[in-house]
Amino acid sequence: MLPDRSDDDPQLVASPPTFAELMALKQLDSPSHLHGISSDEPEKIERFQSLASPYPPGEGKMAFGGHVYAQSAYAASKTVEKGFVIHVRSLATHAHS
Repeated sequence: MLPDRSDDDPQLVASPPTFAELMALKQLDSPSHLHGISSDEPEKIERFQSLASPYPPGEGKMAFGGHVYAQSAYAASKTVEKGFVIHVRSLATHAHS
């Protein structure tokens, strides 16, 4: 979790996190075996965890889905070679399914 910027002075209101802070990820160790996937499976599994809490619009306690959606695409981009792109048509189709 990111540090609260108002830690130094309790009178200051914490400023909103930057886009880079909201999108920050760390790669987790890949499990040696996941339930339901055989160990001889050629598919590589990579997992990531957000370093920030999901973005809550306003004062709400719910996450803004766009933030989570964007982070998942960003994490996916870290699993492929440079030059691969996300197909916008595919994203739009799945988002409205």
